[in-house]
Amino acid sequence: SIQISGYSEGTDYTISQNENGFVVTFNNMVDKKFNLSYSTEFDYDAREDKSVNKLPNRVKLDWNDSDNDAQTISVEKKFVPASYTQQNGFKSGSYNAVSKEITWSVGLNYNLQTYAEPAVVDYIQGNQQLLEDSITVYEMKLNSGSNDVEKGNVLQAGTDYELNMVTSPSDESGFKISFPEDNNTPYLVEYKTSLKDLLIEKEYNNTATVLNNEKEVTTLDAKVSVLNGGEYTDKSGEQKGEKIEWTVNLN
Repeated sequence: SIQISGYSEGTDYTISQNENGFVVTFNNMVDKKFNLSYSTEFDYDAREDKSVNKLPNRVKLDWNDSDNDAQTISVEKKFVPASYTQQNGFKSGSYNAVSKEITWSVGLNYNLQTYAEPAVVDYIQGNQQLLEDSITVYEMKLNSGSNDVEKGNVLQAGTDYELNMVTSPSDESGFKISFPEDNNTPYLVEYKTSLKDLLIEKEYNNTATVLNNEKEVTTLDAKVSVLNGGEYTDKSGEQKGEKIEWTVNLN
């Protein structure tokens, strides 16, 4: 993928490999601005220090100036992958005030890792009611943009995955989805929870846990805020002459 603007490989320069990357050697004097571009592949999950979220890259330029004196300059930049890459997935939610429902979306295996026995468990926190019939699993299509995904084909329970209702040790209801073995497919899970006839809170949190061989791989957190959630009455007053007019809003 190495390209140098205004120059041709073999004629103007040669490329050689070294243990850390590559070396470009120009065959003739360089006296104009040029741009060198190339692409790299990376496996974010293979980095040795999991606490580091940056991928470093360094360029070093050596040349002789017009007085034939040796010069050198080195520049390093660090690329920070987008959040979906760092978490190997995502979770998000949106609230519909008319239906009193929250739609949750869980993106799994964004980094296309191969897992022996992949699964995801999601327990419903707070006063939400899981709508079991709303659970839908899609293949997730990854686009080239940052955190850019879309729904692919709808998958079938019992054929493409196994769906089971589960209960947490703290008695929270939820579900577990188990996917085929030795699998590197990215998935998108959507489901709804209902707040109908419940006291609606200001904020709702949910966590999906991704498993491999029943061991935790990562957790994906989401938070949904509800406008005026937790507020069931409101009172205000306005002075008019020697009187105060009070207004009370209920429910």
